[in-house]
Amino acid sequence: MILKCKMCGGDIEITENKTIGLCLYCGCPMTFPKLDDDQKVAMFNRGNQYRRMGDFDRALSVYEKIIQEDNTDAEAHWCCALSRYGIEYVEDLSTYDWIPTCHRLSFDSFNNDIDYLAALEYSDGITKKQYLKDATRIVDIQRGILKTSQNEEPFDVFICYKETDASGERTVDSVLAQDIYYQLIDKGYRVFFSRVTLEDKIGTEFEPYIFAALNSAKVMLVIGTKKEYLDAVWVKNEWSRYLALMRKDREKVLLPCYKDMDPYDMPEALSILQSYDMTKIGFVQDLIRGIGKICNHRDKGDKGENIIVDGTMQSKSVEPLMKRILLFLEDSDFERADEYCENVLNSDPENSKAYLYKVMVSEKARREEELVRSGKRILNDSNFVKALRFANQEEKKRLEKLIGDIEASENDRAYSYACELSKSNDLEKACEACHVFIELDGFKDSAQRKDLLEKDIVMPQFEQAKAVYCNAGTVSELMKVLPTFQALSVCLPDAKLYLDKITEKTTNWRGVIRKLLERENEFKNAKELIDQIKAECPDIFESEEHKEFAKELDNYVYVEKLYGNAKNTVVTLCGRYCAKI
Repeated sequence: MILKCKMCGGDIEITENKTIGLCLYCGCPMTFPKLDDDQKVAMFNRGNQYRRMGDFDRALSVYEKIIQEDNTDAEAHWCCALSRYGIEYVEDLSTYDWIPTCHRLSFDSFNNDIDYLAALEYSDGITKKQYLKDATRIVDIQRGILKTSQNEEPFDVFICYKETDASGERTVDSVLAQDIYYQLIDKGYRVFFSRVTLEDKIGTEFEPYIFAALNSAKVMLVIGTKKEYLDAVWVKNEWSRYLALMRKDREKVLLPCYKDMDPYDMPEALSILQSYDMTKIGFVQDLIRGIGKICNHRDKGDKGENIIVDGTMQSKSVEPLMKRILLFLEDSDFERADEYCENVLNSDPENSKAYLYKVMVSEKARREEELVRSGKRILNDSNFVKALRFANQEEKKRLEKLIGDIEASENDRAYSYACELSKSNDLEKACEACHVFIELDGFKDSAQRKDLLEKDIVMPQFEQAKAVYCNAGTVSELMKVLPTFQALSVCLPDAKLYLDKITEKTTNWRGVIRKLLERENEFKNAKELIDQIKAECPDIFESEEHKEFAKELDNYVYVEKLYGNAKNTVVTLCGRYCAKI
């Protein structure tokens, strides 16, 4: 059965019950689904194709259908999580490493995603280890994007539209959107319009700014002159995310604006909303008046007389509300507590304590100290981030103490977990325990326990794996030792070096030649195929290592002149050479 690589899209031939392997085209470790028939393979390939194209909603729909048939398929759950967070893998041309990029950022950590947790639950061994490793990388990227987005000023309006058509030319939608943009700017609104707002940003850095704008904007305008423009992947990505935010924040409003099309031809999710016909006289004035009502309604509130409480400016109406919130929390009436938090924030949007109380509501904590049990995940909670951001000196000290208590509690749990793992002689468990002890950085006797694991299990296995590597004569022999190095790489940097060496020996030029062999029908003769190999793999003909192979290829160009087409012989020769080390 042929499965498409979820990173690069290359073909991977897999056998039943195989759960992990290496893509020979991009060199990335690949976790595999449970595959028992061709229909399921086709569904995974279709889902992976949609996700690589950026059509994350359709990809998610495919993976969810697979889960309906088999809820224990860890890979299907993993792919659901990737689609929900808009994860696409992009090749770094300087390192040839495939790096995850996030197109659907969320304040909710990837580590807490229900499908990611299900993937861990239904996987084991090295597959589970790979999920943990990939998730750590995604969470690091997520944190970096969130950090950038938090420095952005809030927007009033977000304009969603399609910038270019299939031929790369600017669309009418873009021109209409820009006209509206300047009208709103003249009225004093802060407007996110990607053509202008992102013009000084690097392409890979768009997501932090889009995420910040989507979350802060009170109104989204969706501009459309064609159904296919509104359904375009990245346009739909923006308005569907905003609709999801509207379900959580009822004060957000999405306004479709159409021209030269029937409003009922818009996507169903947009056609049910109040919309504006851009061909009507006075459209812009009506739109601006409507936006004004929405923004003014949101900004209204009883400002009251200001007093000083704990060194911060608050309204007189806020102080009793804060006391009521504490009473609601004490009684576990979290719904009322959250309602009062919102009332406080409507009057005082920078109230640090109100944001902290909202964290307590979401964690069902009656007292602040109970937040310790929630662990580090609350540190990524948007409300906790705001609580820290708006805190005065005294509040900041209290929050920093809370962070310290959380980290200490996490260290205790991690230490106990590693101690339990270290009781086993299993290599993967020993490597995981060793990795945790290294991360604990001297906590209790972590250093001594790490040294003992390295001495008894890790290093002996490493030396055995090295011996197999040094004596390997074929790619298949190298692949046998690959899982050992993958397990060891969790805690041993030298093992990662051997992984890179295996990748180097089994991919790069091999992957290029294999792709050319798949296209053999495009070449009329051996000379055309060899010329293409020279063009795409010049190192082979310049390297001493491949000297004999390059000489043999050149000989077949001469042979072909004398005895006729030798393409089939060259294809066989290249295939055999790719299988060697």
